[in-house]
Amino acid sequence: MVCNDDFDKEIYDFFKNNNQVPEEITRTIYQVNLKNNHTIKAYRLKRIIATIVSVLTISVGIVFAKDIERIIKERFLRGNGVETAVENGYMEKVEEDYTYKTVSIEKGEKVVDSIDVGIKLKDFIATENNLSIEFEMTFDNKIKQYKDFSANKINGNINYEYFGHIVLENMYIVGDENIYIDEAQDESGITYVTEIDDTTNTILVVHQLTGSGITEAKHFDIKFSKISFVPKESVPNEFGKIDLIGDWEFAIDIPEYMRNDKPIYYNVTECNDDNFEVYEAKATSTGFELGIMISNIEEPVKNPELVKKEAELMNQVYPKGMDGWSTKEEFIKIYGEEKYVQMYKDWEERYSPIDLTGYHIFDEFTDGTYVQNSRGEKFTHSGLDLSRNKSYKWEEGNKYNFYETFDMTKFNATNEIKIVLDHDGKMVEIYLKQKD
Repeated sequence: MVCNDDFDKEIYDFFKNNNQVPEEITRTIYQVNLKNNHTIKAYRLKRIIATIVSVLTISVGIVFAKDIERIIKERFLRGNGVETAVENGYMEKVEEDYTYKTVSIEKGEKVVDSIDVGIKLKDFIATENNLSIEFEMTFDNKIKQYKDFSANKINGNINYEYFGHIVLENMYIVGDENIYIDEAQDESGITYVTEIDDTTNTILVVHQLTGSGITEAKHFDIKFSKISFVPKESVPNEFGKIDLIGDWEFAIDIPEYMRNDKPIYYNVTECNDDNFEVYEAKATSTGFELGIMISNIEEPVKNPELVKKEAELMNQVYPKGMDGWSTKEEFIKIYGEEKYVQMYKDWEERYSPIDLTGYHIFDEFTDGTYVQNSRGEKFTHSGLDLSRNKSYKWEEGNKYNFYETFDMTKFNATNEIKIVLDHDGKMVEIYLKQKD
């Protein structure tokens, strides 16, 4: 394994020296960002810790999660793009009092009670394509009959396996300058809780909105009419799903520094692979966006024999399930024959031509894909900011379109930068310079 920075090294050392940690977790660390399609805005320490610790607590228990929290606090945030923006003042705090309402509690679309709820808007970040809003919500003691906040914590951390998630429904965002966001939200987790105070029944909630031209607006009105607490189906929960039915309205003014925020654009000066064409390279206040078109690359087709084998496995029961392997030996035990190793590897590696994490199945890790400034600082993709601008797609004519956001921002970008891309284990280097 190649360690990208001090964070990687400390995580790696922890795994190496703690044999009780399941081997699958090492895979999860490197794969979770590629597989999770939910939209989450994580621009504070507590939000990043919540994202990782919630996954690890489920898998390996309290002690391990607390150790990872320590490592993250000490190491991880130095590379987070949005956190860098916040540290440089790119966040607008809102000073307002609670708005209190007495609203109904519904279970199964039947009104079962009423409750007093206070909500206030705390802060927000607006970029061209994203609007991230933090609310503080407080409930009277009656909430304890329907939602046990104290049971949703482990050693001071939020136990997401028990908590489930929160949803703000029927939300509409209306702005001036013809900017309108109709938030057709399902229960995919774009709203999430970052803090719980069970003594005061108070929670902090972040809601992430996406659109276009957001910072062209000067003002937004925000409305929603339902707060839903949705438990995880896989976890026994005596309370079940509850809906708080009300009518909440808030307003925000986009500050001038956010409306006038302009990116820094870059040109290519050198590239060691002619098949890589950079069509977008810009540093914004919250990240570095890179768009590349790769030519002369054929979209892979999964080996028919592998497809047949996986269909057979789907109809069988294995103790660990289809994804229950972390070593070559475990893979062969599940798939039955070694010939499937290379078939699976070829498919996985070629289907995603740019490897962000440096994780290669059954092989040594590489440094992965990163952006490096002239001071030698490396910035990986903004994996914990899952609302980031990103797109990976195959196009006609044997082309692959790669668009990703990295943690480097305008605040730590330099005049010249280097892009390193892990392309099927081969490191492609692209050198850029700021446009005049």
